Amino acid sequence: MKKPVTAAPPVPRAPGSVTGMRPASRAPLPPAPGEGRSPFSPDLVQAMERIAQEPRGLRPSERRPAGPTPRPAPPERPALVVAEPCVAGYRYRSLFLMVWRGDPTARAIQELHEGVLSCMADHPKVAIVSLILEGATPPSAELREQVREFQTANGARISALALVVKGVGFWASAIIAAATAIVRTRRTPFPYRVFRHDPTAASFLAESIAAFDGATTEADIVEAFSYVRADRPMRSL
Repeated sequence: MKKPVTAAPPVPRAPGSVTGMRPASRAPLPPAPGEGRSPFSPDLVQAMERIAQEPRGLRPSERRPAGPTPRPAPPERPALVVAEPCVAGYRYRSLFLMVWRGDPTARAIQELHEGVLSCMADHPKVAIVSLILEGATPPSAELREQVREFQTANGARISALALVVKGVGFWASAIIAAATAIVRTRRTPFPYRVFRHDPTAASFLAESIAAFDGATTEADIVEAFSYVRADRPMRSL
């Protein structure tokens, strides 16, 4: 009886051998040219690493600092200091603005003068502006004398006086004629002019305060005119 044929047990292979035979000893191969070292200089490698760590899309000068973004300061507005049915008085830097819309009274004149003095306490000189709205009437002779005495006593602290008449027709012409006559007959230690348009009045005022308030521009003054004419307290008088 024949014996069954069985497979021979596998021959144990030495590590690294394909056939199970002991590999021949051989010397290690020399490294290829450039192998084991970077083809770039150390300085270039460091620069590339820094770039890889920086945020994408913004240059260093364009990146915002950490934390909340500061909000811009709100624009400075004229401050209401006198509110009478016939007039409103505002302080704005080295200017004192008066918006006339009715019949002047002795009480209103007195409060305006106190407002001008408070402005003079904070500035070397003050420019005074009278904005005449349609419907306002000139002051009486008695009130004009009161104003003249105040301007004479404090003329050295007044840089200029401007009268701006907004309106058309007979009323505006009468107001301008009366104001011009007062300018021609009154001698004051400061320049005094009558205007029909805001930009020309603002240029005159900016020039008068430039020596001690150069930060206030013509554009600032024009904007202040617009603000006080449209101010809510002024509309409610």
